[in-house]
Amino acid sequence: MSKVKAYGRFTKRGKYIYRTSTYLQWGESDEIIGACVLCNPGEAKPKERDIINLENDQEQLLDLDRTMKEVIKILEAIHENQTFEGRFHIYNLFTLRNSKMKEVLQEFNKMEHNDILYKDFEYFKANIHHIPWVLLAWGCEEGKR
Repeated sequence: MSKVKAYGRFTKRGKYIYRTSTYLQWGESDEIIGACVLCNPGEAKPKERDIINLENDQEQLLDLDRTMKEVIKILEAIHENQTFEGRFHIYNLFTLRNSKMKEVLQEFNKMEHNDILYKDFEYFKANIHHIPWVLLAWGCEEGKR
């Protein structure tokens, strides 16, 4: 993988951690090169901070999770043998952070729906006219085909 970095913002409310913004960065350009829409944030966490003690809504450099690595492979295959720079945003339908779909759906169904839960997707809808193309992706239970 090239020298791509991932950045995100987290908010903690009660026992829940939300990732309210995420993007992959190639080079220095802040040009939006595309975006994807996923269900919910997975396992990515701040590189330099314990996720439990993070400061709310402060941009953090992230460790790449499995989903991000797959998105990077797709983008780099699309741009094979080309140099490209810019930001690729990762938007989620809801912001509750958990990579285990069965667990996250149970929590999602129990929790009170709040302003932070849909913040990321609302931002996507408000800014879609700035995004040149969008990849829609959906996960499934591990081991299922």
